[in-house]
Parts: sequence; C-alpha cells; structure tokens
Amino acid sequence: LVAAGEYVAAQMKAAGLAPGGDSGTFFQEFPVESTPAASGSVASAPVKPGTTARNVIGVLKGSNPAFDGQWVVVSAHYDHLGRNGIGVRVSELGQIHPGADDNASGTAVMLELARRFVAAGAPQRTIVFIGFSAEEAKLQGSRYFVEHSTPLPLAGLRAVVNLDTVGHLGASNLSVLAT
Repeated sequence: LVAAGEYVAAQMKAAGLAPGGDSGTFFQEFPVESTPAASGSVASAPVKPGTTARNVIGVLKGSNPAFDGQWVVVSAHYDHLGRNGIGVRVSELGQIHPGADDNASGTAVMLELARRFVAAGAPQRTIVFIGFSAEEAKLQGSRYFVEHSTPLPLAGLRAVVNLDTVGHLGASNLSVLAT
C-alpha cells in the first residue's frame, strides 16, 4: 500500500498538481482504527489498531476570485484487499486480490482527469484530487479527511465526484449513484 500511495503522489506531481497533504506533502497520514472482519471473511484479519495509512491529496487552484474559498473533490480509493485484508474469504486467503475493477479503475480515471484539467489551464473553482486509503476498512480515509484537516474549509465544498469500479456496465451506458 505504501508503494501504491507513492505512485499516486508521483503521478499527481507529474500532472502538475500542488501538494494538499500534511506539511507541504501530498500525504495526509492518519491512524487506522480496528474494524471487525466482514461477514464471510477472515475473522482474524481486521486492520490492526495503530497502523498508519495515508490519503494522497493534490490541488489545482481555481482562477476565479468569485469562487475563492469554494472547491470540488474528485476522488477514488487506491487501497484494496491485498492478500489478507478485510473482505477476503477464508477460501481465498493468501491469494492476491489486485482490485483492477474496484480501486485501480477509479484511481486511473482520477489521475487522467487531473492531467486533463491541468493541461486545460486553471479552472474557475479549485479542484482537490484525493486518493483515499483505508476505504475497504469502513471508509476510514474519507472520514478522516472530512473530520480532521482539509486543504480548504468544508463550508466551501460544493461537490464530490467519487470514482469507484469504473467500467463493465454491460448494456448500460452510465450508472451514477448519489447518496
């Protein structure tokens, strides 16, 4: 997971995003809380308390002063089950769960959107691109982001577009879920 986070940060930097994490980095570190294993999964594989995870945050500053203090989020999660994480069935213990359709597809689209938005020039409103971690363990990365330090005040948040499991819709052209 560390290598995946480093990769996402390197791609954000290469795209031209500014760091939006802790202390001028792309990373927002947070302690992972213990979570019970999901139904049908390995009961002995909860996330251990005290483990540190990292969200990866890049910022594209908006250009319109009328929207100063307003921002939108484009996000995905770059974590997955690994070999023994939350959700791994006993019969699949130790097998690699690469997560191409779950997290990798959303992360790839998020990074491509970052590249395209940077190439198009400064948008009207600030866009914050976030690769969340510990999402497979009860959405801990996104919750931490909202509850603790954000690059801009939450009152200015106008929209969130979260990209997860992009593709394989069969005959459907688009599926959008809102909650």
